[in-house]
Amino acid sequence: MTLVMTTKVKFEISIVANSLLLSSVWHMLYVTPAPLSFFAAIRTHIRSFLRLGFGSPGWPLLCLPRKSGGLGLIDPDHQQRALQLRWILPILHSHSFSSTSFILPYLKFIHPLNFRAPSASIALLFPCSSATCPTSLLPLHRACTSLLPASLPSNLQLPPTVVQHFPLTSIWMNVPPFVDSSLNLKTILVSEAFSLETDDRLVRKVRGTFSRARNRIGHFFQQIDSGRMVLCPWFISCLEHRPSTDTPSPDLSSLLSLVRLDNTSLGKASTGSLRRHLRPQCKFWSVSIPHHCRTVWWKMLWDRTPTRKRLNLFIPRRFPSSSCIFCQDATEDQYHFFFGCSIKCQVWNVILSRFCPAWNLAEICLLLTRGSFPPRSSHQGLWILLSAVTAKAIWSAHWKFVFDDQPFLSGVVAQKASTVIEKHIGTLA
Repeated sequence: MTLVMTTKVKFEISIVANSLLLSSVWHMLYVTPAPLSFFAAIRTHIRSFLRLGFGSPGWPLLCLPRKSGGLGLIDPDHQQRALQLRWILPILHSHSFSSTSFILPYLKFIHPLNFRAPSASIALLFPCSSATCPTSLLPLHRACTSLLPASLPSNLQLPPTVVQHFPLTSIWMNVPPFVDSSLNLKTILVSEAFSLETDDRLVRKVRGTFSRARNRIGHFFQQIDSGRMVLCPWFISCLEHRPSTDTPSPDLSSLLSLVRLDNTSLGKASTGSLRRHLRPQCKFWSVSIPHHCRTVWWKMLWDRTPTRKRLNLFIPRRFPSSSCIFCQDATEDQYHFFFGCSIKCQVWNVILSRFCPAWNLAEICLLLTRGSFPPRSSHQGLWILLSAVTAKAIWSAHWKFVFDDQPFLSGVVAQKASTVIEKHIGTLA
């Protein structure tokens, strides 16, 4: 009873903190840039007001919504980024300014100048390094970096003359389980890897014609040719010849309007919507799955599965080989531990054929290792339940084979996973 009352009091105090204390500085954060130390001091005072002592949750957890286990506090740093976007984006979308107004021309001039971009739209969608950005624009730069560029629609139609100014990192996608986090292409433009032909299409440059970053661009093309990365559908259309039309190229407003938040264009997005997208969307602890499945999934998200490859790296004397204990002919990394091994792949095939034949293993791997759903997913609860329960069943059977010498039988493992899925499938919303 005391714990319930204490939690209720904390919720009430958090409402006071948002509505009375934090709200007193929102009007200033609209236009005044503040250093990170200013936000750190505010967080310290709010924690003192809430009477949170030693061992209390971290600030990101306190800012989570109540239904996700937090107190619903508003992070002042995220609020400033959202407020500045809320102030500037409607201006960039508006056509109501008179010809004598200096605001819109000034924004079109100041953003390309300080964000090192050919236009204000590209400056906001693909911000440059913060090292070249003045202090007064750092909050806006942090907002653009954490919010934009959002995923552009696959049916997007942009002329190559516009696309050539995009950074190279915006035109490709990873193919699971191949994720190359070491490839840094943010500072390389499309025009440095592709040339614009006379028939208005982009063509890959030869390695000897690269003006700079030859190794990174060459590695990028190797990843594309090997199938480990794929080009975005909207960029592939720029590589094909298209008949010339009289349609003008997208201007500032139309290019920014391609990005939508909560089914609303950026110019009409609310402050709360912008702030929610600035905050990392962590729904891991609120999903409806058995509790014993979370530990396995958490290890997969952070790539901390104790595979033979990992054990061989840290304890080579005790684990001299990194080969799979079942296959004996492949390295047991995290992908092989859960998906790549032949007897474990049979478990997934049985589960998918029984519950959802239209799904594929690559999409489930993407969900479990990166936390992202495929574009066509409509039953996210079933995706989570099926993936987490099956991964936990494979995990348990693997270690029972290691420690208890129990044989790994794919049919038995699939049946155990199916039983748990059928038991909890009725709890899905």
